[in-house]
Amino acid sequence: MGEQAGVLAFGERAGSVRSASANPVWGGMGQQGWTMIPGVGGLSGALELLADIGSPVPQYGGSLLHEVRRTPGHESLAYTGSTNRIGPHTEAPVHDPPPRYVALYCHRQDRLGTGHTLLANALPFLRALSAEQVAVAREHRFEFVHRSTGPEDPEGGCFPLLSTEAGGRVILRFSHNLVFLGDIDGRLDGSGRALELPPGSAMLVEQLVAFFSTALIEVLIPDDGVLVWDNHIVLHSRRAYLDPDRHLTRLWLADAPDDRGAPDHG
Repeated sequence: MGEQAGVLAFGERAGSVRSASANPVWGGMGQQGWTMIPGVGGLSGALELLADIGSPVPQYGGSLLHEVRRTPGHESLAYTGSTNRIGPHTEAPVHDPPPRYVALYCHRQDRLGTGHTLLANALPFLRALSAEQVAVAREHRFEFVHRSTGPEDPEGGCFPLLSTEAGGRVILRFSHNLVFLGDIDGRLDGSGRALELPPGSAMLVEQLVAFFSTALIEVLIPDDGVLVWDNHIVLHSRRAYLDPDRHLTRLWLADAPDDRGAPDHG
């Protein structure tokens, strides 16, 4: 990978210089693209804090809140309803656009110290791509689907790894489960099939996964803490956990109407 002048603009856009905000989420985003705020005062406190960040948007199934906890019937899936590891991905790649931010509020963390959330800001990776690699990332389209847990008529869509909104913001879409298990909520029972990718895309995916493994930061969200990240540019994953009572709530957030204080990271 080699830096190209045109690629160095990833993450930049017109009007990106904003005044500081009193909201601790903005204050903590900084260069990393994510922040963790402890002691927010319950789920209601988390919702109040996040209201300045953006508006909740419906998740799969139409609910604004998704409970991340062990539920029967998902034991063989790399899915939030299981205790299994989930590979690196961006959230809701089938949406256009995907939610700008993802937030996890922790009701009860794993008492055995497992189940870390793993995060990596992908901007350094993207800025190091050659012009040819950027072209590959923008041209090959992945069919993002979640048949394993979706409705009979599964939601899906075809999108490249990289796309750009009208305002110039880059969006990264990726699902390790999709690429290597054939579904966003991939099966771990051996029934899933890896995608057959063109050589250029296969190499790019391999490099992205390798980058994540070296750049990731482990976060164990404390009880009554909320973790927030920029879903357009930050990859996330989860380690397997052991405590069956672990319980988080997930929110997807669109940009606030006036994009108040939104930081640039990287």
